[in-house]
Amino acid sequence: MSTPRRFSYDYPRDAESLAALLQNPEFLRWRAETAGDTNVEVTIEQQADGLMVRVARDREVQLPAFAKKMFGAVNRVVDETLWNREGGQWVARYEIEIPGIPGEVKGKSAIVPRASGCSFESAFEVTS
Repeated sequence: MSTPRRFSYDYPRDAESLAALLQNPEFLRWRAETAGDTNVEVTIEQQADGLMVRVARDREVQLPAFAKKMFGAVNRVVDETLWNREGGQWVARYEIEIPGIPGEVKGKSAIVPRASGCSFESAFEVTS
């Protein structure tokens, strides 16, 4: 089963600044830790097909008693994002998975320049 989703946010900063932030390992670690994640690992690697940003972290979730038997209270979340410049915008193709739990998230985002900043637009599907 697949569930498509879309969202868009406008930012009062230029597209290059936002792209640099989303490719900055210190910022990505800070963002994950601020959200309560632990054991955060961030790797950035230039590849032939773009810049690969990988963030792996442990996330604690509050589960009802019946679900605790099937899933752990702490899960490893791994997201991999491949960034490229396409025309005047930054484009990211990404996957998010939780090893050991069926399903994943796959999507594509773009940082689009606007007259007063930029827009971060994303479309993704959640499969189970």
